[in-house]
Amino acid sequence: MVQKADQSKRSIKDLKLAYLIYGKERLLLEEAVERLKSSFAGEGDLAFDYDQFFGGRDSAATVIQAAETLPFMSPKRLILVKDVDQFASSDIKLLADYAGNPSPSTCLILVAGDVKKTSPLYKAIEKKGQVFEYKLPSKNDYPNWVKKRFKSKDKLITDKAADFLVESIGHDLNKLGNEIEKISLFYDDKAEINEEEVSSLIHGSPENTIFDLVDAIGRRDKNNAFLFLNHIMEEKNDPPQLIFFMIVRQFRLLLKTKSLLDRDLTDQAISKELKVPYFVAKKYREQCRNFSLENLRVIYRLLAGVDLSLKTSEREPRLLLEDLLVKVMT
Repeated sequence: MVQKADQSKRSIKDLKLAYLIYGKERLLLEEAVERLKSSFAGEGDLAFDYDQFFGGRDSAATVIQAAETLPFMSPKRLILVKDVDQFASSDIKLLADYAGNPSPSTCLILVAGDVKKTSPLYKAIEKKGQVFEYKLPSKNDYPNWVKKRFKSKDKLITDKAADFLVESIGHDLNKLGNEIEKISLFYDDKAEINEEEVSSLIHGSPENTIFDLVDAIGRRDKNNAFLFLNHIMEEKNDPPQLIFFMIVRQFRLLLKTKSLLDRDLTDQAISKELKVPYFVAKKYREQCRNFSLENLRVIYRLLAGVDLSLKTSEREPRLLLEDLLVKVMT
């Protein structure tokens, strides 16, 4: 039987020995995987007892060998296999045989775009573990999906605003999710979002988003940071004030992550402190390596100056932002 996604908190002892997660919408699959990884990370060590493989690139024998290896620092090992439907039929059979008698010390997560319910792999995991199918909303349900997404961020969005967002962005959940994240962050102090507020922040579905920009800045990837900024400005995808707001937020979170790392907190604990998903907390940890504490303090003072210039200077906002990137990347 196909089961709905379990939204409740699990501990590592609650994890099944095998999961099959499938569906056409990558965002829903990735979020399901992150929930399972987060459950594991509460007591397990992802640095030592976690492996990731890909169908079409790795062999089933390699996956099984990792799955049958005893954990080193954790109660269980966690093995994630993406693109399972890209395996050859012989590899699928090997995985099905393993799933019929899985290692008691491993949690195996298999992710696929499509799986036949009659396949041996589906039947084996249905019997020994859990199968989650993630279906796209019907076209009429997208506004409801948007409203639920905002509600998960403790915000309400009006019916008209939800409809407008779907009409403007389309039916790509990943792009909709990015816009919802951006709008929620920008209106952090507002409990309800209306159509006018949504309209002021979105301008269609850009190829390069503001999240690509701030990630490039966090990586100190100068070339891509300027590429993304130029694209966003030329396409008028986001107003300069929003771009600046997101850059400030990026460095505020990096500064806070730096402080949490000084307390030797785990990525799981950092995730809770920052109120971001586990994989985002891990990304901030990695980006912190690119900035010393003194770097971040200097940049914060620089941001205060740019904030004033954006409000009072007659210089083009684009030039101010480009100048900011030059100084941040130096």
